[in-house]
Amino acid sequence: MAKYTFKCSFCQNSFQEYTNKDDKERKCNICGNIAKRLCPILKGIKVTESIDKDQGVEWIKDQEELIDERNQDHYWSVLVPRFVQQYSLEMCLSKGWVYYDDKGILQMRTKPPQKE
Repeated sequence: MAKYTFKCSFCQNSFQEYTNKDDKERKCNICGNIAKRLCPILKGIKVTESIDKDQGVEWIKDQEELIDERNQDHYWSVLVPRFVQQYSLEMCLSKGWVYYDDKGILQMRTKPPQKE
């Protein structure tokens, strides 16, 4: 259970109680009328979510780009060499995993074609 703040619209009393997240109303402990749960408003506070508690890495807006870069690096440095060993030359050429350089020598890519 979480601690929520409730405010009575009749007597303007605010109080906190531990309650279920689905409870939106409580009985005011002063006047007995219905008190509604307040939504927390975070001003100037950066909300982060821990991704890796051991290393202290936190979720930030740019984290999506970093994860995409890591996935691309893993794909081109780990998976593509495996694919080149397993699949035919035609398949590797069509996927862009290998290419012929200016001298006509077959080369394996380490980055996506548009980054080279």
